[in-house]
Amino acid sequence: MSSLKLKDISKSFGAKSVILPLSIEVPHGAFVALLGPSGCGKTTLLRMVAGLETPTSGEIWLGEKKVYGPEVNTSPEERGLGMVFQSYAVWPHMTVEENVLYPLEVKRRKNRLSPEKRERAAAQALELVHLTELKKRYPHQLSGGQQQRVALARGLAMEPPVLLLDEPLSNLDARLRAEMRREIKELHRKLGMTILYVTHDQREAFEMSTHVVILNEGKIAQQGSPEAIRSTPSPGFVTEFLSEN
Repeated sequence: MSSLKLKDISKSFGAKSVILPLSIEVPHGAFVALLGPSGCGKTTLLRMVAGLETPTSGEIWLGEKKVYGPEVNTSPEERGLGMVFQSYAVWPHMTVEENVLYPLEVKRRKNRLSPEKRERAAAQALELVHLTELKKRYPHQLSGGQQQRVALARGLAMEPPVLLLDEPLSNLDARLRAEMRREIKELHRKLGMTILYVTHDQREAFEMSTHVVILNEGKIAQQGSPEAIRSTPSPGFVTEFLSEN
């Protein structure tokens, strides 16, 4: 069963093609890394999945539900996906707990979540990222790594069908990046959730994911398991890209 399918998705900004028609299938429970150099289209692809960018053509399916295609364009809120941004995107006037509760409150107002389940979901998410004891603090009282954990907890609390992460570790120092790599990988193992993860960092992609999609100039250069790509990289761009680090 697939949690996410992209069928012949493309994206152009005016005359400039950013994503040429491509198809990706993300199995349920997979951790898929979109890897490539800056400007290859990986963040644009993620934003189309989230509903923050509108594709030029193609279809996007979440499970058995089409969320984008001819005559269909489901809003980001209705897609119900969790998203963690590069810039943390935590609200400075809210405590850690309030940041995590906020998207659940939106869900509660639509009668999709009882107050009790809302509180329980937030508490469980904070426990998963080891922030329970800091739940009453404000973002300015946290380190960069702790702020990113808040953003991660907010995404996890939604129990999304797919968790989207856009370069979530790039603003952290080397020690914190290594720590967060381990934690995100462990969360994936523990929860078995489906993750789509954008990165330009080969180490992140190959250490954390179950499947890697390498992009170049809006096209898929190679995709497969980390082991398969490392052992048999496609000649040309992929071989050169992997040899750079």
